[in-house]
Amino acid sequence: MKGSIRTPTPYVVPPDRVIEFLDARAESLAKEHPNLTLILDELPVLDTLIIARLIVLLREVREHGGTVRLAVSRPGLLETIRINALDRIFDVIPVLGLVGGLSA
Repeated sequence: MKGSIRTPTPYVVPPDRVIEFLDARAESLAKEHPNLTLILDELPVLDTLIIARLIVLLREVREHGGTVRLAVSRPGLLETIRINALDRIFDVIPVLGLVGGLSA
């Protein structure tokens, strides 16, 4: 349909290999999904290494004219996002607001 906005498939970030996931897929995700949604609720913590990789991914995606949304519902992760001012550079949305399938 002309003029419709396609909602991209959200990606669940795997907690046991988050760094590898972001490193290996940053460039391809940026090119293939310029408006990317990452579900972070499975992560036990959002540490500085993960935050750094997310910022690299955001830069890659922005180079392709897109943006990255972080889907989070866990209070501890939301607090980390707020404290580190990530909500100023990423769109942060509730996980419950997502529709469609999930990919890993």
